Amino acid sequence: MTRTTPLSAILGAPVWALGSHVGVVSDVYADESAAYVIGLEVAGRNERRWFLPWVATTFEDGAAHATSPLVFIPADQLAYYTERGISLAASGADGVVVDADGRFTRPLTTSPLTGSRAESVAES
Repeated sequence: MTRTTPLSAILGAPVWALGSHVGVVSDVYADESAAYVIGLEVAGRNERRWFLPWVATTFEDGAAHATSPLVFIPADQLAYYTERGISLAASGADGVVVDADGRFTRPLTTSPLTGSRAESVAES
């Protein structure tokens, strides 16, 4: 059985890398089809932001754990992901569950689309 995590538990979760607390999850990004999580936006205590790819993340005891501190993508490179992905923080997380592979186990039936890619996807 695949472990699942409610999206509501991911948003705001502490983020750790090699035993050091690096910040909290400030947003979750899905792919354009809203079928998979592609990564997390992490807000650090020093007001820096990073993108943490989902494939480099595990969830244990209510916290996100990066597999290495080297997998964090700096904020100046975050635009690539935020422009192509769908921000889920503003859309609400009621009832949405994510499995360990990043698949939503309950499809997003309403269009939670925000961001620059959202307008072009919503219009199609």
